[in-house]
Amino acid sequence: MIERTAELEKAVQVMNVIEEGKFPLLLNRIAQFLSSDTSSKPFTDAEESKLESSLEISAKEVQLVINGILEIFNKCAYHKIKPSLLGEDLEKTLKLQQKKAEAFTQVWTVFAKAIVENLKQKSFLPQLSHMAYSLSIATASDIETKEKMLRAQLQLGLTNDKMRDDINIEFTHDELYSFYQRLEQIQDQLDGLK
Repeated sequence: MIERTAELEKAVQVMNVIEEGKFPLLLNRIAQFLSSDTSSKPFTDAEESKLESSLEISAKEVQLVINGILEIFNKCAYHKIKPSLLGEDLEKTLKLQQKKAEAFTQVWTVFAKAIVENLKQKSFLPQLSHMAYSLSIATASDIETKEKMLRAQLQLGLTNDKMRDDINIEFTHDELYSFYQRLEQIQDQLDGLK
């Protein structure tokens, strides 16, 4: 269920040298982070520095372990791995020591529901944060063709945790009507899923 990657293998090698008594505390802290919306990373820079000395590993290894644990918990949430299968999978696939795999299983048992629910609320795609529009009429320059060209300009503001972007779209009357009909179809499909 959990795929073996080179980066994850390196992280597991470092996890295996961490003192058994300290490892569950690290897992708990990261699981608490994943089950809440409070911050953008599980540890502050100062806390990561303390982890180096406490766990007796380098700064690079601290990052490797944190990212490895985050990846494992995220994969567990994505695949909705049962706690009973997690420990076995970690031992066989990733070669994590038995006591460390048991610690993962215990923490996953406690936090699985909260982590899955919190991750469901997060979107990895940008979200619409604001919308603005303007209307304009362009008239033809030729005196003989008194044609009016109606235009609508939409500005969609998109944001996610890391960026903010504005998208500008211009529609003719027919294009806007076609876009509206497509949105209605999408809304009907969403309503049908309820």
